[in-house]
Amino acid sequence: METSELIFSALEQISGGIRKDLEAGELSFCYRDFQNNVSCVAGKLLKYADELCLYNKAFDLVGADDKESIVRRHIFDSICGVPVFVRTALEIGGKTGTGKRFRIADAGSGAGFPGIPLALVFPWWDFYLIERMSKRCTFLETMAAVLSLKNVKIINSDIEKSPEKKFDIVTFRAFRPLEKKITASVLSLKGDGGKILAYKAKSGKIMEEMGGIKDLVPDYKVFPVSNPLFPESERNIVVF
Repeated sequence: METSELIFSALEQISGGIRKDLEAGELSFCYRDFQNNVSCVAGKLLKYADELCLYNKAFDLVGADDKESIVRRHIFDSICGVPVFVRTALEIGGKTGTGKRFRIADAGSGAGFPGIPLALVFPWWDFYLIERMSKRCTFLETMAAVLSLKNVKIINSDIEKSPEKKFDIVTFRAFRPLEKKITASVLSLKGDGGKILAYKAKSGKIMEEMGGIKDLVPDYKVFPVSNPLFPESERNIVVF
């Protein structure tokens, strides 16, 4: 199957999985927008993969070099969290007072994961990609322009020094283990009523990490998610 066909098919699977939640109440308009724009999103994700292949070595972005691996292991590893973002938005929507236009931080964005794929899927939310390395920020700025991402802002900063704070959702992927210093930095970005959504792998490792920060995060939930293009990989989203 061609890479473009893989992307479209996987997006259709994701769409079907979130239909019930997105059709509910405040987010009903979002599902219609998403359905109407699946082809456009698929095309932009393919363009993103092409650009990653082109700039990868110069900017030291990801470990994978070929386009299909980038799509399977990075782009859709980011998108597999979409159902949890939708449910979290429904949960906190009445608490944050920001209405439909949530502010979402991608802490330590790197090559733009998960922020750029999520910004394409959720054009009605604002994404702030926080990255400390200037050369990677240059790449992220280029991608925001190439993909016409009006809902993306790049912040060249360490997480703890970010000028933007009080986010409704803070997310990160392929980050270092959740130790106290890192956790405190991530929590400092969160607004009242907001949530942290952390992409993690094996559930056993999650319990070990969370046990080490229980004084900062006494309560959390783990949501298993499935990457339709890499189903053998165990993936979980930790919400706290």
